[in-house]
Formats: sequence, structure tokens, C-alpha cells
Amino acid sequence: MANAGIIGMGHSFPEGILTNADLEKIVETSDEWITSRTGIKQRHKAADNEYTSQFAVRAARQAIERAGLQPEDIQIIICATTTPDQILPSTGALIQAELGATNAAGMDVFAACSGFLYGITMVESMIRTGAITYALVIGAEVLTKYVDYTDRGTCVIFGDGAGAAVLGPVPEGKGILATKIMSDGRYEEQLCARAGGRSLVRPTRRSTTAIISSR
Repeated sequence: MANAGIIGMGHSFPEGILTNADLEKIVETSDEWITSRTGIKQRHKAADNEYTSQFAVRAARQAIERAGLQPEDIQIIICATTTPDQILPSTGALIQAELGATNAAGMDVFAACSGFLYGITMVESMIRTGAITYALVIGAEVLTKYVDYTDRGTCVIFGDGAGAAVLGPVPEGKGILATKIMSDGRYEEQLCARAGGRSLVRPTRRSTTAIISSR
């Protein structure tokens, strides 16, 4: 069984900037409050005509180049996102087409902050067993389009952009040593998005009007 590891990385983010001073003008907060709790001074913000796959593709191209590969070498693309371009086709499939990765499958993983690690775990297993040789895992979001700017507990945290990693076989003693993933859906109300699915007709433990909310 081959060891699997990251052999190339890339990133991309919008030029727009949303500073703590900007947020002071639209929500009850301050630079001191944000910095002391998060360490964040500013976050990148996508323009109205920018969307998730754009940043994902740019990050992916950089990662593939740094890995010394061509798009045709990639056999699976996993995009970890909660802000897809659309529900169908997946953002992973759109990325696959834009890259010209003609030998790759494309799919999305919806697992919020942990989505990138879910993707890494999935492809690491596939490389170890020899099912594939090279994989591309991307974490990409445009969350500033969806956050609730009346909720200072969450709107100060999120920004936009993408990071990408190419995984492939690596020498013995290198690469990913182990992964462990788990979920606990009992705490859904701590960070949730009440939109985009059939959950709107399912009774919830607490009603909310926020798109993304945390209390």
C-alpha cells in the first residue's frame, strides 16, 4: 500500500477587504472585541460577480503546478464547500471542467469547517489502496454573501477564498500518518444554515431567521 501525502498546495482569495473598522459601522462590535476573541483584523470579501468555483480553480491550478503535474493527471476532485455555485452540477464538477481535468471525477463535500479534512481522509484511503494515484482537494467558500450582519458573534469570523492540495504517493515514512473523523449532529443549532434544503419543513428545536447564526 502506498503512503499518501500532500505534494502541492495553492490558494486564492478576492481583492476586496472587509476590516474590523468596516464592521464597526454595520454591527455592534469593535476592533478590540474582534481581535481579542479571534485575532482577526480583516477578511477577504468577494464581489457580487465572484463565486466559489472561481477561487477554487485558481487555487487548484497553483497546487497542480507546484506538484509538477498536469490537470489530466488528477483522478478525483473534491470541493469542500457550504457555498456552492449551485446545487447541481456540483462545484467539484464545474472545477473539473474549467481545469480541463478530463480524467477526474468531481464532487462536493458539505461538512462546513471540517470539510477539507473529510476530503483529505477520503482520498488518502483511495491512494493507499491504489484505486487512484493523484487527487485534488479544495476548501472554498464565499461566506460573506450569506452571513447575518446583525449577529456579531459570527459575521466577524467569516471571509472568502480557497485553498487547494494535490495528494499523491510519497516515500515510506512521509505523508499522512493517520486521520480520524466524526460528527455530533446533536448540536446543530450552534452553527446552522436554515436554507437551501428540505429542512425548512422539518420541525426544529428552535426557530431562527438568520441565514448563518450562532449564539
